[in-house]
Amino acid sequence: MDLCPLSEFELSLFKAAAEELRRKSPSPHTKLYEWPVVLQHLLAQQELGLAGMSYGCLVITSIGSPWFTSEEMLIEDFVMKLYDTGVPSVIPQVLAEMAAARGLRYVAAGDTQTGRMAHNYRRRGFVCIGEQFLLEVNNGLATQGHWHSGPD
Repeated sequence: MDLCPLSEFELSLFKAAAEELRRKSPSPHTKLYEWPVVLQHLLAQQELGLAGMSYGCLVITSIGSPWFTSEEMLIEDFVMKLYDTGVPSVIPQVLAEMAAARGLRYVAAGDTQTGRMAHNYRRRGFVCIGEQFLLEVNNGLATQGHWHSGPD
């Protein structure tokens, strides 16, 4: 399954939606989003065919291996429905097809937006292997907002 590169319009939709997610999400990690970092990762992965649009959703993936194995797998970094007509329920199948096309046996995926994708993954045979936790340590440094437009 090939992902379609983002158009300039879709990139602007994503930037606005990510900024809104950063402001409104109950997930604390979204407060750390930095647009230049997000954009750099997205464009680098898109160049490799690992990020783009599918079924109205932005999909960003990587290939790597976790700490417990040398076996590489497709890693879902981020999924966001950009269009009202988007169909996130098919993204698990898209990820499986991407992995198979690259000769990978596994897809690692997560859901850090309080359940937006978990049911889709479970429905497609993904098994929950744990949870993620984030702790902000009070180290005397002021919390700062990371989102800034900067150069696109």
